Amino acid sequence: MANTAAEAQQILAAARDSGRVFMIAYQRHLDPRFRYVEQQLSQGGLGRLTYISAVLLQEWLYTAAGTWRQDPALSGGGQLHDSGSHFVDVLRWIGGPVAEGHAFPDNRGVRGDINSAVNLRFESGALGSLAVVGDAHAYWEDWSFSAERGTILLRNGRLLSLQLGSPPREIGPEELPPGVDVDRAFVDAVLGRSPVPVPGEVGLEVINLTECIWRSAAEGRPVRVPNLTRA
Repeated sequence: MANTAAEAQQILAAARDSGRVFMIAYQRHLDPRFRYVEQQLSQGGLGRLTYISAVLLQEWLYTAAGTWRQDPALSGGGQLHDSGSHFVDVLRWIGGPVAEGHAFPDNRGVRGDINSAVNLRFESGALGSLAVVGDAHAYWEDWSFSAERGTILLRNGRLLSLQLGSPPREIGPEELPPGVDVDRAFVDAVLGRSPVPVPGEVGLEVINLTECIWRSAAEGRPVRVPNLTRA
């Protein structure tokens, strides 16, 4: 949504003043698999969330070479701010507010971050880790959501449930909530058929956490994350 939290706040203010419908296209909020995970955790069936692990592998160092994406003056950052922003979004959406982060970057010889290893502590007490690997040689997306009474794994699109004493069980499409196309969700919100699924405040939360990760990487220490959207 923006390259800095200050810019995001300005955009939010303009959107509110306009009275128009404003939505961020973070499509995982509308994906049946991520909706399933969020529902299982928010409804309390798995107990308290204790750990989230997110891994993004992408050949971004090579495919984005020489483009605006790898020029921080144009893109605002590197791989963390590009594809990685969708992962930051899910961590914040499902895990809740982040209290503290500690990041270790590797720019791989270019101006923006390519690889990032990030440790997180959520305000709820849960822990998390984010690995953004931009010099991989294929796309791979990997999530682990561990709670007191079960674990859900999302292995490059394959959704698995783990329970003590039982083998992994694949969660079939018949168990998932319906998904929504991003464009359709926006049109429905404009027409008043449904609420905005991803409001602008989400974009502010993402860049706020991203800036704290960058600051931790630059300073070589854990950084506290302010909550800019709390009422």
